[in-house]
Amino acid sequence: MPFSFRILAKFALILVVIGFFMPISCNLNGFSIASTYFQSGNAFIGLLFYLVFLSAIAGVALGVLLQLKKIDVKPLIDMIIVGVCAGCILFLLLTQDNPGLQIGAFFAIIGSFGAVALQVLSKVKNE
Repeated sequence: MPFSFRILAKFALILVVIGFFMPISCNLNGFSIASTYFQSGNAFIGLLFYLVFLSAIAGVALGVLLQLKKIDVKPLIDMIIVGVCAGCILFLLLTQDNPGLQIGAFFAIIGSFGAVALQVLSKVKNE
């Protein structure tokens, strides 16, 4: 099997990265929203937005390296990266006032929770 569920989980995080560059809310992308939170004095929420992006980038890079068989990473590291990304998105969805989510938010939500589902499936299949 050329792709395992473990690697597919990392590539699902590409949707999170793409979504971060698209309008998420109020015609602002993830970087603009994070910057707005930093300027308003709510650095914690701004950091969470950046953590979503950085964990998704780390997951995609890990997926590429795993596919190329350049490194061997324990599955726990995969779970942490995917969990951080999905956890931050879930926290932001539950705690922030979402005036109107746009396409970028849906890309990020689908990508992160799809990655979690694929990661769990890889664990069940013992890949």
